Amino acid sequence: LFPYTTLFRSLANTYYQTKDYAAAIKNYRILIEASSNMDIEAKMLEKAYFGLAWAYLKSGDIDAAVENFETIKNTTASKIVKISALTQIGDAYQDIEQYQKAINFYDKILKEYPDSPYTDYVQYRQGIALLKADSIEAATLSFQSLQANFPTSKYLHDVKYYLAVAYFKKEDWITAKAYIQEFIEGLPQSNKFLAEAHYILALSNFNLKEYKESIQIFQTILKNFNKEKALVKNSELYIAKCTYEM
Repeated sequence: LFPYTTLFRSLANTYYQTKDYAAAIKNYRILIEASSNMDIEAKMLEKAYFGLAWAYLKSGDIDAAVENFETIKNTTASKIVKISALTQIGDAYQDIEQYQKAINFYDKILKEYPDSPYTDYVQYRQGIALLKADSIEAATLSFQSLQANFPTSKYLHDVKYYLAVAYFKKEDWITAKAYIQEFIEGLPQSNKFLAEAHYILALSNFNLKEYKESIQIFQTILKNFNKEKALVKNSELYIAKCTYEM
């Protein structure tokens, strides 16, 4: 029993990691279907359903993905697993840019399970979904609520980036600049938001007519993020604009 279930779980996980989602789905389904004849522990079965759901999502079948998350939510005896399933339904919808559906699921979790270990994550993800849906004021409030209610949350630093984006969209260049500077301080070069953060800072300076500072940051982008072709092109353009304005 143990080698059999371990084999198909390992195969499914490997296929998922290598983005062979059809093969991952096949192996997760074999493991799940075998559970009716084998004494597979609940935790392993739940992980198989989670893996199957995300494999379906990555392959573009949102309905099958949500159906499997719903299966976990409706069958688990664990409150934590139930909340995790609901959260991942929200994440699934956000992943395919159905932001309002994602927001609705996050809102449901926050109302029904306000004290769960996932609450700060859900608040964080709801803020991002609101921001992507251009509900700027609601997104700002969501991020500020996270800061106020979860002072030790691991998401607080990234919140500064999203607040900078929110204030930038509101054309509040001073506040956007303040948040993005806080975000950039101490970040490793490998951070996925770093190039975009520098770009927001440079544009904020440009809109504040601080052209010399803006040029310096655009030059930093050209030097440190030269593989980001779109940012490089725009940075070169704005260096010209800054020079013209001066």
